[in-house]
Amino acid sequence: MSACGNEESTKLYLALPMLGLLGYDYSNPYEVYPEHMAHFDPNKPIKVDLAIMRDGQPVIGIECKKVGSDLIEPRAEIRTYYNALPTTRLAILTNGIVFEFFVDSVDPNVMDDEPFLTLDLDTVSRNGVSDEVLETLLLHDQG
Repeated sequence: MSACGNEESTKLYLALPMLGLLGYDYSNPYEVYPEHMAHFDPNKPIKVDLAIMRDGQPVIGIECKKVGSDLIEPRAEIRTYYNALPTTRLAILTNGIVFEFFVDSVDPNVMDDEPFLTLDLDTVSRNGVSDEVLETLLLHDQG
């Protein structure tokens, strides 16, 4: 964690390996695509750090922040991406240690305000992970 002094190092050393653990090939740009454009606005393009692709369409958007960053304010950033692309079914916001998972359970194609699952790897390293959390991750990975 101490080597991750910026967003890029957090993405490279913590977020991408986590995607690998979840079964994604982050070395394949057809599966995990960096800096995916959701909407082009010449004044402010809407991009997400990583997009999990399926059949050429983004199905998961991942926004990475520097290790230790608070994740409350960046929720608006990932929400903008999520809401711009109707094929996105899951949004993940992370600081490399805490992973927040969002869906659109209230309004279609409008990301919920609160994550349905928060995975804190610091807690997992001390206490392990519950079967309920693992099942939740597997269910949303297949959907």
